[in-house]
Amino acid sequence: MENMTGFLAWLLESTGPTLVVLGLLGFVFREKFKQILARSMSEELEAQRARFARDLESYKVSLIADAERSKALQEVRKSIALKVAERRFSVIAEYVEAIVGLDLDCTFLVTGAPMDEAAFVRRQADVLDRLKKCMGIRTKAVLFLTAEIRREGLEYEDMVRELCLRRRSWESAAAIARDDTAIDAVFAAANDLEAKLRDVLGRYEALEI
Repeated sequence: MENMTGFLAWLLESTGPTLVVLGLLGFVFREKFKQILARSMSEELEAQRARFARDLESYKVSLIADAERSKALQEVRKSIALKVAERRFSVIAEYVEAIVGLDLDCTFLVTGAPMDEAAFVRRQADVLDRLKKCMGIRTKAVLFLTAEIRREGLEYEDMVRELCLRRRSWESAAAIARDDTAIDAVFAAANDLEAKLRDVLGRYEALEI
């Protein structure tokens, strides 16, 4: 019993300093660990901030690039649309200019229009030349004209051609009667076609097309 008591006393006396040393070492290592952990967390936080800043900058650059591409694409589309619109206006205006007065040029075909053979041949050739020009312009403008205007233009050209071919001689006896319905039909068709073409040009000028 005495031996056990002595042993316990010895153990307490001998381990006391050790426990103190161990406690101090534990405290020192715990503080050191805290410092290491704090430094590690700080470095990781800075690294995350740096990555976030780089990603944000890359995103901003990407947005700017996308906006520039979109703007450039819009400018290209606008430029193409403007060129097409200008071409459309030019061709339709040319067609209007070609057909205006063509019906009046046909008045030499009716009775009461005295002329010699040379004048008749010349005027008939002039009308047929204008008619050929109208056909060429209409064909060139086919992409810019509505189906209705294309049909009416073709019908009008056929009417003028047939009217010219009806009078094959300069002599008065070959002239077409003033009250011939074909004459009125040509004038009516000309007025209708010109009105529709001018309406297209008017809406174009008002920026409705």
